[in-house]
Amino acid sequence: MLNKKKKINNTDATFTVTSEWMKNQFLKKNLYPNSKIFKIPYGINFSNWEPLDKFQAKNNLGINSKKRLILFTAFGPNNPRKGLAILIESLKSLNFDFELVISSDVLPKNDELKDFIFFKDLNSTEKRRNLNSACDILVAPSIEEAFGLVALESLSCNLPSVAFENTGFEETIKHKKNGYLAKYLNKDDFAEGIKWVNNKLNSDEQQFIKMVLAFF
Repeated sequence: MLNKKKKINNTDATFTVTSEWMKNQFLKKNLYPNSKIFKIPYGINFSNWEPLDKFQAKNNLGINSKKRLILFTAFGPNNPRKGLAILIESLKSLNFDFELVISSDVLPKNDELKDFIFFKDLNSTEKRRNLNSACDILVAPSIEEAFGLVALESLSCNLPSVAFENTGFEETIKHKKNGYLAKYLNKDDFAEGIKWVNNKLNSDEQQFIKMVLAFF
């Protein structure tokens, strides 16, 4: 005798999401029209993510570059969802000296990606705290992102972020306040976001960092 599957009464179903973007995606699917949805964002222990002295952080990681350090960090960087191809196109139009720093679990594969500093498996909080403190701009060109915890971690280390709007990064990045939210999938505007952060750092870095911290 076959077991019959019970039909789920979704009037009593409750779902928890981490961002407004995730909530909207859930509602668009309309799979459970009568369900309840609650948003509970991710959090971190800020006392574990306080910024380190930039010179000391660079020294700890063996970085001796004096150029602006642009950080791309992602688990599975070769997944198109992480937007590395978009980032590479955006970097081509930058008009200042920089070095790309990539932190991931595997080496990124892209024929146009030649010169970069690579860190593999920086998984501990202390190592990532050093990385965030050493760099100047976090770039997160994800096409889809449920929350964007990496931006919260970076901002706590005084590292401003550039990401796309209409993603989970909207939970932590406030446009032209503590970072830049580029028009969705627009590589030119993403480049403008990197330039905007760089200009802010050049004009008055301390004042900009104070503004970044004010939005926590």
